[in-house]
Amino acid sequence: MKNSFKIRKDFERFMNESVKEEIKAKPSNVLIDKVSIKQLLDENENIASELDFAIFKIAGSNRENASHLDIEQDVKRLKYIGLNTIDEVMNALYQYKEQILNIASAWLSDNKSETLPAGLSIFYLPYAILGTKSSYDELNEYLQVMGIGNSYDRSNTVEEIIRLTKNG
Repeated sequence: MKNSFKIRKDFERFMNESVKEEIKAKPSNVLIDKVSIKQLLDENENIASELDFAIFKIAGSNRENASHLDIEQDVKRLKYIGLNTIDEVMNALYQYKEQILNIASAWLSDNKSETLPAGLSIFYLPYAILGTKSSYDELNEYLQVMGIGNSYDRSNTVEEIIRLTKNG
C-alpha cells in the first residue's frame, strides 16, 4: 500500500513538472484543467501571478495557496466563458487587466482578511469579460449558473460589474 502511494505521488510530481514545462514552452497546447491551472497559479512569473499580487496589494492581504476546490471551480468558470487553453487564459488576463483591477478595487478596498486565495485574477476574469462584452441577461445567467448570489443580490451585482468594466 505504501509503495502504490509513493508511485502515485511520484507520478503526480512528474505530471506537474511536465505541465509546468509545457506551459512555458507552448501554452497554446495546454488545455485548462486542475493541474494546468494550479501550475499557472503556482508560477510567480506570469500575468496571473502579477495580477494576483496587484489584487493582494489593493486588499492589503497576503497570498494563500489555491485550494483544490477553488481550482475546480476556476476550471468550470473558464470553460463556461469559452476559454480552453492556458494561452487563451493568459491572453484574456492581459486584455482585461484593467477591468479585473477595477473590480478588485471596488470589492476589496475594505477587505479585513490577512490572506486571500491565489487565483483571484482568474476568479474575476469571467466578470471582466462578460461585463465588457455581454448583455445584462448573459451576465445574470452566468452568476445564476455558477450559484453566485440570490436573485436580488445578483441583479445588483450584474449592474455593478457592468459599471466597473464598461466605464472603468
